[in-house]
Amino acid sequence: MKIVWKYFAGSLLALLGFSSCRQIGLIRAEYGQPHANFKLIGDVKDAAGKPVEGIRVVANPTENEDEAWYNDTTYTDARGHFEVEQLRYSWPDSFAKGHVKFEDVDGEQNGSYRTKVLKATDIQITETEKGDGRWYHGAFTITADATLEKDE
Repeated sequence: MKIVWKYFAGSLLALLGFSSCRQIGLIRAEYGQPHANFKLIGDVKDAAGKPVEGIRVVANPTENEDEAWYNDTTYTDARGHFEVEQLRYSWPDSFAKGHVKFEDVDGEQNGSYRTKVLKATDIQITETEKGDGRWYHGAFTITADATLEKDE
């Protein structure tokens, strides 16, 4: 009867996912998604070199200029400067095919400017923190400065 009970208990434990009570080596269970932190900074000026306020700046790691992304939008301040730190993408090369779009959304309030798109080849990506060699791939700063033309 004891042998039948051992086989029954062993079979039940195997069905529940218990293969052994003995640990062999270090087994890590890591759940999550590979990610890297990105910070987007830059300045927007007009052709005369004056800062432009109220320009919407949208970072997007895809080639599609109209695709919406999350935590990607900021606006230039009175100095024409913008900065956003909430960008989180999966890989350090997320912007290999990406772009940063600059769009005048306040109409005539600060002047009227044409939309400009900077492709990945026109922006600078700098690694600011090394990754941990597992899920976290590090921190990067994307610098995107733009000169906008007046819309006539």
